[in-house]
Amino acid sequence: MRIKSYGPELKKEAIKEWYREKEREKYDGVGKRSSEDVWESRDQKVEGEVFGGFRRDGERK
Repeated sequence: MRIKSYGPELKKEAIKEWYREKEREKYDGVGKRSSEDVWESRDQKVEGEVFGGFRRDGERK
């Protein structure tokens, strides 16, 4: 994106449009998957220790 020669207002709008386009590509792109496409939602709460059952060395607490 080259905007060196733009005036202040035109530069501001060009930068806004640049980021708008990046967001559009990221979230509205054809073939993009959302987290809902990858992960299944749970119907029930998981009981017990889910993430805290191991120490840093890989051994059980």
